[in-house]
Amino acid sequence: MAHSFTNLLFHVVFATKERRSWLEPDVRPNLFAYMGGIAKKLDGYPLIVNGVVDHVHFLVRLPADLSVSKFVDALKSGTTQWLHTNFPSMEGFSWQTGYSAFTVSRSRTRAVWRYIAGQEVHHRTMSFHDELRELLRQHELKYDVQTALE
Repeated sequence: MAHSFTNLLFHVVFATKERRSWLEPDVRPNLFAYMGGIAKKLDGYPLIVNGVVDHVHFLVRLPADLSVSKFVDALKSGTTQWLHTNFPSMEGFSWQTGYSAFTVSRSRTRAVWRYIAGQEVHHRTMSFHDELRELLRQHELKYDVQTALE
């Protein structure tokens, strides 16, 4: 695509199945680095990956020819296989079925980066359910409470 220029930034959020606490502190650094590697293999640019025991936030620039859904599918399948291989005690691990993705303007990139970097502190006072509801509200997305939080 000669002469095509894009800056497609996304804040992607998804959780472990049933919000189980699989992502212990000893697993996260290597998992997040592996996720960044998957983004790079797909010609994306990972700005930050962070999360807590039951969910992950990813700020990423994706190429124009890669849909968010294909990106998330690649992340989930790749990391599930990697976790099963490298952490035998996590053979029952899986991600939730869905995900949330929000576009990020260039002017808001730094604020979103800081928000993602501060996940551990943030979740001392707010549950993932409340956080997701607030993100959906901020982005004016209608949702069914039951299915959004499954």
